[in-house]
Amino acid sequence: MNDKYYLYNIFLDTSIGSPIADAPKTIEIIQSVKPPVRIFTRCDENLAVPYSRMVSTATADFQKWRGITLNFDHITEQMKSGKETIVHFDPQTLHKILVYVGRGTDETGAEFYHVNVEQLWNPDIFEGAEDVIITNYIHGIYYPAREAFEHIDFSVNQYSREIFEVNYRDAEKLTGVSIGVYGNLHYKI
Repeated sequence: MNDKYYLYNIFLDTSIGSPIADAPKTIEIIQSVKPPVRIFTRCDENLAVPYSRMVSTATADFQKWRGITLNFDHITEQMKSGKETIVHFDPQTLHKILVYVGRGTDETGAEFYHVNVEQLWNPDIFEGAEDVIITNYIHGIYYPAREAFEHIDFSVNQYSREIFEVNYRDAEKLTGVSIGVYGNLHYKI
């Protein structure tokens, strides 16, 4: 609006309800109230940036489910909490890509980041009796001072179907299982 981009409130995020929600969960709840409720919004200048500096994460192929937009040029500033979890999904297939990044230091005290990327399949694609789920997994160690990865390796994770389905749900508060839970077995390739 008027060549400015206004960051929206997290309560207007459509991914809070479900990965393919048409409206934010907050709006769904308000719409269910009887008698009908009116909603007013405002453009907060404190949350505005020039439109030319807007960073969009929306794409037509893979949508962000949650997490930061990882930028290796500013990784140290982005990683204030020490660990970030980022999840993208394909709205057609509901396959997910899990990215989690954690801070570390080596024996010389140099700061680095573990960058982990895992492919999480939509569990609905598997046969009913299939109990073993295999996912692709990439791990790298990135040194921001050198702006380089020290190494990148490829592995596969093997899950029991039960653990994988709970992992895929990404509902740790309900299930007690984090989306970043390790597979039952891990094979280096």
